[in-house]
Amino acid sequence: MNDQGTNGQGTTAPVGLPWQVAGKGSRAFKGGLYGPTGSGKTTTAAILAVFLCKRLKKTEAYMLDSEGGGDYVNSLFHAAGITLNIIRTREFGLLVQTVESMHGRDEVLLIDSVTHFSEDAIAGYLKSRRPPRHKMELSDFSPVYDTWKEFTQPFMSSALNILVCGRMGNIYTSVVNDEGKTEMFRTDSKMKASDQFGHEPDFL
Repeated sequence: MNDQGTNGQGTTAPVGLPWQVAGKGSRAFKGGLYGPTGSGKTTTAAILAVFLCKRLKKTEAYMLDSEGGGDYVNSLFHAAGITLNIIRTREFGLLVQTVESMHGRDEVLLIDSVTHFSEDAIAGYLKSRRPPRHKMELSDFSPVYDTWKEFTQPFMSSALNILVCGRMGNIYTSVVNDEGKTEMFRTDSKMKASDQFGHEPDFL
């Protein structure tokens, strides 16, 4: 019995399954870059943003700038004939508003640094507690993550092509040594934002 059929592209694939040719989807590009201060995150993201603008035939790009890097990389956009529009802010609410308001547009958006927006979301949550607190407790992580979803969900579902820069955070593991004392060792690194955000971009 022949269980093969064509997928409309002249190739052969098993019938009865929703196969599609790779690369024909319409999903927007989502990328992330993280590292220590001065490692080149902003410049690399700007080069990628210029490439995306050229590929999409865009003459304008957009940037939420929390560190002042927009003025530094503007020459890269200018040389390519692209106008870079900037909002200088660290407000988590404005980050959410920006992504939601541009949700259906296939523009190129650069966010640098997302770490500051994550910190603002945490600060806002702690301030809203009664009484207000200055430090996170274990029970706080779940509600803060729910708040962070106000950004990550439209980040993933929007038509925007988004490049996100973030500071580097360390991952530590505790080990009990031969003397019975607990020591902490750095075992990995991650983007310093919500713990789950590093899994969201297409590449990190």
